[in-house]
Amino acid sequence: MNDDLTSLLLLLGKATLLLAAALAATRALARVNPRWRLLICEWTAAAVLLLPPALLFPGFGPAVPFWAPAAPAAAGDGAPLDLQLDPLPADGGGMLAAETGFGAGGQSREPRGRGVSIVFLASALYLAGVAAFSLYRLLAKRRLRREVCALPEAGAGAQSVLDAVLAARAAAPGGRPLLFVAPDSFGPFCCRVGGGEAIVVPGSLAGGGDREALTSVLHHELQHLANRDLLRIGLMFGFHASLWFHPLAWALRRRHAAVVEELGDRVAAAQVGRERYRSSLARLALKGSGTRPQPLGAVGFSRTPDILTRLRLLTRSVPHAPLGGRRATGAAALATLFALLVSGIRPAEARTDRAPDSGAAAAGNAFLAELGGGMRAEVAVSARRAFGALLAHQDDDGGFAASDADRANAVALTALAATAMRAHGGADPDSPYREPMRRALGFVLNCQRDSGVFYPSPEAARPGSMYHHCIATWGVASTLDLLPRGERREARRRLGRAVDVLVAAQSVPKAAADQGGWRYTETSRDSDLSCSVWALRALAAARRAKIEIPQGVFDDAIGYVKRTQNDDGGFRYTVAGPQRSSLERAAMGLYCLRAGGMEPASDDRGSVERATAFVLGHLPGEGAARGPYHHYGLLWSSAALASADAEAKGRYLRWLVPHCLSSQNEAGWGADGRGLGGLLNTLCVLHAYAPAP
Repeated sequence: MNDDLTSLLLLLGKATLLLAAALAATRALARVNPRWRLLICEWTAAAVLLLPPALLFPGFGPAVPFWAPAAPAAAGDGAPLDLQLDPLPADGGGMLAAETGFGAGGQSREPRGRGVSIVFLASALYLAGVAAFSLYRLLAKRRLRREVCALPEAGAGAQSVLDAVLAARAAAPGGRPLLFVAPDSFGPFCCRVGGGEAIVVPGSLAGGGDREALTSVLHHELQHLANRDLLRIGLMFGFHASLWFHPLAWALRRRHAAVVEELGDRVAAAQVGRERYRSSLARLALKGSGTRPQPLGAVGFSRTPDILTRLRLLTRSVPHAPLGGRRATGAAALATLFALLVSGIRPAEARTDRAPDSGAAAAGNAFLAELGGGMRAEVAVSARRAFGALLAHQDDDGGFAASDADRANAVALTALAATAMRAHGGADPDSPYREPMRRALGFVLNCQRDSGVFYPSPEAARPGSMYHHCIATWGVASTLDLLPRGERREARRRLGRAVDVLVAAQSVPKAAADQGGWRYTETSRDSDLSCSVWALRALAAARRAKIEIPQGVFDDAIGYVKRTQNDDGGFRYTVAGPQRSSLERAAMGLYCLRAGGMEPASDDRGSVERATAFVLGHLPGEGAARGPYHHYGLLWSSAALASADAEAKGRYLRWLVPHCLSSQNEAGWGADGRGLGGLLNTLCVLHAYAPAP
């Protein structure tokens, strides 16, 4: 699942848990001091609003395993390794066709991830809702201010009642508010007008006909002002606007408003007498006062639909005195601890309590499915022996190098090692390759400079060839999802910068025949097949990691590769170079053609069919001389034929496995000519056993 979507769903789950707990608590505490319930509502709103910043601390809190993807079962000593790859297409289509956005026959189609994402749509809808709520409140407050300022002030009789009530509340905080008279369709309410506070009462009360009811109303509204309920209601509206889509947020806001009214009722009833206050409340309801909806931004007294509930609550004797400081502090501390635990909940990285599902389990073994169980077991043993020799060459900084010459190529070797460990079970938390793989990925990331280019090693003073950069980019993109969530965000940012380097290098002005390709440096003005294939593989892996890449980059790259194909089905090194074919280049070209989704039956004159025939027809026989790039060719041959039909893949595997097993020594596989050392060759064979996309 996309990281952003996972974080969003986790955030909503935490908010829902806190809101549900608050609603349950306020319901359970219905017979205690309403100030406790008021505190719970407001504290919960604040805690929910602080949840997004808590995502900055992903390592805190308990892991929730039932939100994690299933981890593959560890392979036994005598069982083949559980290879962690994405499932290979079963229809003979390109291994990367679905990932790079190419359809059958080489036709471009819309790539996955280029459309509008769910997270983007949800974010846009959410922000639109927040903006609508905010605009609604702003307009409502402006209208309320205009309406109240247009009302006449109350007469001397009503003003004298207000003075008497204020005198009775001499110990209570608050100054003298303005008193206005409104039509009877308005219920009594208090609000802020300009820089002061105001109380609005209907004309039937202000006229002096019911002094007792007016006294009750004024006590109630003055309690709202003394308790700063206008501010409380406003802040709760802000919380509601931020979670306008959540039904529990609506419920919490209603519960908060009800508790505010209950507290006002209880304090006023204590001032004038409970029965007199209940009688006044009932008379106002019978007169129809408050038939007009309460203005937003005001705190009302008698909204007719709530009268029966409020009258029933007043039959209970419930304390309402201000909370003691020590008790309130203790309760707040416990509630804060609960909120911290909820905010720290994170999904566990993997789950090992059940077998992996059929869609992803042991996908790498699909490459060896044509072989018998005994031969697959031999491959597993061979791979374990090779990894034993390989891990002996991992340095303290996570890099792989068997010599000083290897150190000059350390970033590429280390990226190949990380992806090989991933392919051979490194995704399993219990795998012995898990920690070395993560250290290797850390080394690769430390080789990147601010320009986005991967250097040969962290201490290198100059950049290496584009091979280093392409292989390192592919390695990061292929193992990114195994990093902890906090590290993954930074690694994804770095991956995006590495992709920018590749896209910029492709767009350097070149001759028409070289357009779409890459060569030795990011400023090269020509192209070759080998470097271009690595660049395409890196970009395809980056797209699978949800990095946005223009479709034209892939179209142009495939176009360049097609121009290097020879009539015999093989490929030449450059478009304008000698038309000599080799097994290694044919495998690279075939990989790209299948990545483009081409089929033998397409209208491309059988490019895939001819390339496949060339690769299978040039596999060296027993005792045959091996070229300088023999093991490197195995890496690409497996990658190219991984999505071939069963007959072609079976023929290749029946050659590959005995060929590799017979040449393995205690250190892996020996060196070829031209300085390609045994470390690289061992990595190439491990990738040949379990080709990654």
